Amino acid sequence: MASLFDPITVGNQTFANRIWMAALTRNRCKNSLPGENAVEYYSQRASAGLIFTECAMVSCCGTDWPQAPGIHTKNHVVAWKKVVDAVHEKGGKIFLQIWHPGRTAHPWHQCGTPVVAPSAIAARPEFNKFHWLKPDQFYVTPEPIEDPWEYVRMFEHAAENAKKAGFDGVQIHAANGYLVHEFLDSTCNKREDEWGGSIEKRTKFLMEVVAACTRIFDKDDVSVRISPSGGYNDMGEATVEDALAQYLYVAEQLNGKIGVLEVVRHFADLDPTNRGVVVPVEPFRKAYSGVLAVNCGYDQKSGEEALKAGFDVVVFGRLWISNPDLVERFQKGADLSQSDFLTWQSMDEVKGYIDYPPMQ
Repeated sequence: MASLFDPITVGNQTFANRIWMAALTRNRCKNSLPGENAVEYYSQRASAGLIFTECAMVSCCGTDWPQAPGIHTKNHVVAWKKVVDAVHEKGGKIFLQIWHPGRTAHPWHQCGTPVVAPSAIAARPEFNKFHWLKPDQFYVTPEPIEDPWEYVRMFEHAAENAKKAGFDGVQIHAANGYLVHEFLDSTCNKREDEWGGSIEKRTKFLMEVVAACTRIFDKDDVSVRISPSGGYNDMGEATVEDALAQYLYVAEQLNGKIGVLEVVRHFADLDPTNRGVVVPVEPFRKAYSGVLAVNCGYDQKSGEEALKAGFDVVVFGRLWISNPDLVERFQKGADLSQSDFLTWQSMDEVKGYIDYPPMQ
């Protein structure tokens, strides 16, 4: 039986352990460019078996965070290459998570372009999270995307730039109520064309994005992240049965198409209004035969239990924020540092970002 400290091989790449680092929004890339502190932040955590970066915009018209990074220009390639090189110098592996926020963006962050989604359905005001915009701002009704192929091409261009920057792979963000997830979700996607309606048609956008990314990277170097339980950003199916029908179909369709599927389980902190449903992650082991990673709320003990249950990798999030040497702390049974919630996305370039010390 594998342990968290055992290596795992996916395609032509071997990852040093199964303690992977989740994509974490840190909101510290001025003008959408990761700077020297981002280089320090990621290189501090290079002992992770694999780092998934914070989500990077596939176009300048896609962000709901004022200092989210991008991957759509030459300047982004240059900036991210410094991050990649620093992680590689320490023997680490790093995938870029690529993302478009869809209807969760705000017009003030949209480079003058409209907010878009599969259908003209706004997320409800109680799910608003525009913490930096004053006076208080709320979600707007998006414009329906006229040509989804245009957005597929955005993801392909992002993958091309990630390749130029030297990333070991990419992760497609198909979770948390953002654009790819919006196509999957029946409460958000009300299209009546080839991109919506049935489970199969709602899955088409994701599968075309996967096909686009695997034209750039080997399929084993492409990951997809899904969150079947919903909740966050006013997203989610009405029942557990509906959610399982949609996302087990997604998992089955991804067999042989990608290297790693990451499934985010329900987590109350990300669903304070109980909008989502509690979808078990265990059925995904039967549906998906490739490397299956689980995420959300795990600690060392529950992570080991997840591996015993048949999952291949555990992706940790918040623990990496305040424990840049998380692997070593797990190995030695050392105490874990607690992170300061107020600094998670504070835009402070040092505090709560690169000032957590390693274990003494």
